[in-house]
Amino acid sequence: PSATKQLRVLAPGGMAVGLTIDNGEMFERLLLEETLSIEHGDLFLLFTDGISEAMNTTGDCFGEERLGRLVEEHAHLPSDELRERLLRDISAFADDAPQHDDMTLILLRVGEPVISGAAVTNDQANVS
Repeated sequence: PSATKQLRVLAPGGMAVGLTIDNGEMFERLLLEETLSIEHGDLFLLFTDGISEAMNTTGDCFGEERLGRLVEEHAHLPSDELRERLLRDISAFADDAPQHDDMTLILLRVGEPVISGAAVTNDQANVS
């Protein structure tokens, strides 16, 4: 039997990337570098806070936990289908609430062939 991979959430604290105060000295002090081992089939989801903080009409956030559960449940899908599933669920959650932040996500599957033209252009997200 093959081992089942588990979700690992890396959510470092610190400053926003690109925030330039004090010539970047504070950013350099707070920068945390981590090395990860990667294997064929590993799936990485990189996203901005606009994804996890997408709000519904009552002000509830979509959340990292819900996002993680979705990724775990549908990780077997090809990347383009997984992306569409994530965006569809976030959109359904937000319903008619106005979007309050930019929403960007990047899916990276180690060992999966690159599909050209996979970018989505709509009001909900910028996906590469």
